[in-house]
Amino acid sequence: MPKKWLEAQLPLRIKNVIIFKVKNTNEIALLFQSQEPDANKVLQTLADELKEALSIQLCFAFGNPYEAITNISSSFIEAKSALDEATRLFNPNVVNYYHPKGLVGLFENTNEESIHYYCEKILKDLAYPNDQSQKELRNTLKHYLDYNCEITKTATALYLHRNTIKYRIKQCEKLLGLSVKDPENSLNLRLALELSESGNESSEQAEPGA
Repeated sequence: MPKKWLEAQLPLRIKNVIIFKVKNTNEIALLFQSQEPDANKVLQTLADELKEALSIQLCFAFGNPYEAITNISSSFIEAKSALDEATRLFNPNVVNYYHPKGLVGLFENTNEESIHYYCEKILKDLAYPNDQSQKELRNTLKHYLDYNCEITKTATALYLHRNTIKYRIKQCEKLLGLSVKDPENSLNLRLALELSESGNESSEQAEPGA
């Protein structure tokens, strides 16, 4: 019933939206193909109308907007996470938005899909690298954080020159788009490195000297 009702009502108020049922669930997905500044207001109004007419309460959740079609899955996962969080509340909002959960959220929801997504969000290409140079960057980053960002101790542990460590850390920061010394960033990076460890082979072994 809600799907048919939304299919009839939503396109009259918002253009470029696709409505489909999520397989094996009672959930309905809305795919907005363009920015809709009034989406929140429209969905709130529609939810109020349906509740008044049929006593059915709708709850919507949004993932982050993305420009590339290849990122639709990311937005869906974010929306699903926001919806799961909202439905655990006694009186959730009609419209909810995804907010990164960080460390606390991972301990609340540790299913494999959420962990994999978190690791890739934090570590990007260093989460599950196949390229040897990226494996080296990941390994260096992990040792660097393990040694509290001390260049000399990291270089000694990896049998590498100090300048090599400095260069690799700068490359990591460029790839990640953040400072690895920042306490909050460091915490998230440490956690993501540990969580993604099982997906990587022997990248944590000490490298030969250079």
